[in-house]
Order: sequence, then structure tokens, then C-alpha cells
Amino acid sequence: MQEKKKDLTETLYSLFLKVIISDLKDNTVDIPMAKKLANEFIALEPFTTIEECRDKIEQFVEKFPRFDNLKLYINNYLEEQKVNSVIERMKKHIKDNDIDKALEVANLSS
Repeated sequence: MQEKKKDLTETLYSLFLKVIISDLKDNTVDIPMAKKLANEFIALEPFTTIEECRDKIEQFVEKFPRFDNLKLYINNYLEEQKVNSVIERMKKHIKDNDIDKALEVANLSS
């Protein structure tokens, strides 16, 4: 779990910085504003859970809509985690030769 959180955090930082770079190049953000945004972003940490990370990112995006890519990423990340969890449970039932139980898990997750 710690490793997933670390990877998630690093990806969010990269996405954040890509927007800053783009906005600095386009002159839609100046250095003082970029510094303010960076300080606000850094202040979001630490994230104790992935869900807390999502909540903090959502609040950040409400304040700074230009970073909606962060919200999109974390929501997609969480959805992928849910799907992977269902797949793992289904695989276990299939290995136990319990196809009905595997399909029940799939059906309940819809």
C-alpha cells in the first residue's frame, strides 16, 4: 500500500508540474503565481490514505480548476484499483473451480 501511495504521489507531482511548465511557457502563469501554486500543492501532503489524497486533490482542483487533470487521474486510479480488486477475487474463485461465485463477484461489482 505504501508503494502504491508513493507511486500515486509521484505521478500527481509530475502531472502538476507539467501544467506549471505549460502555463509558464504560455505566459498564463508568472513565477510568483507558480510558486504560490507549488506551495499550495506541497501543503496537501502527507496523504494517509489514497481516499484522503483524492479528497485533498478535489479541494485543490475546486480552488484551482486548471489542475483538473489531477482529479481525473486520481478518480481513474481509484476506479482501476476497484476493477483490479474484483479481478483478483474472481481469479481466486476460478482457481477454486467456482465459476458461479466468480460471476457473482463480477455481478455485484457492477
